[in-house]
Amino acid sequence: MKAEYSVYTDKIKQIVEVIANLVFIAGLLWIVIDRQPHIAVSIFIGVVTILLCANIFSKIKKMRERDPLFIIDNKGISDYTKETNGFTLHWKDVSRIELISNNTSLQIGILSTVVLQDQDEMSTSVRKNLVSNGNVAMYAIMIDGFQFRKKKFKEIFKEIKSHALHENAYIYVDEYKDPLQRKKGPKK
Repeated sequence: MKAEYSVYTDKIKQIVEVIANLVFIAGLLWIVIDRQPHIAVSIFIGVVTILLCANIFSKIKKMRERDPLFIIDNKGISDYTKETNGFTLHWKDVSRIELISNNTSLQIGILSTVVLQDQDEMSTSVRKNLVSNGNVAMYAIMIDGFQFRKKKFKEIFKEIKSHALHENAYIYVDEYKDPLQRKKGPKK
């Protein structure tokens, strides 16, 4: 457990995505230059190429930023992913940490016992769900594993878990268990 653990954008994953986009753009340009498709197809390829270039520039911009996404320390976990100044969820206010499966990746969910008071912070979907939750919304931080390589994501979860349990032993930690993996029993 490090005294302070900062989570930054996974540069290796970003570089791989930029290279894949560049290869795709090269293939599209080869189709336009070598095959000389119909004008409508060429226009479509041009639009797709522009969108891929915009994606590449946004990935490069993210890689150049040195601002952390999250900071995990003895006070709690600070979330800097929003455009506001950031939000710190203190360990004394955390009730549960879960590693859950999304459709495409794993996520780390950090759930709070603190009730969300500021109506401006609530999204419309949260406001709609308030009725079913007793008109109460809690603070939560979600870290999507799709943004990180598997090794890095496991390291982030390990740091959150160790800090949380060190600072508040009453936090419930639920690790994901893949239902498709069967337990291997003793050999007969």
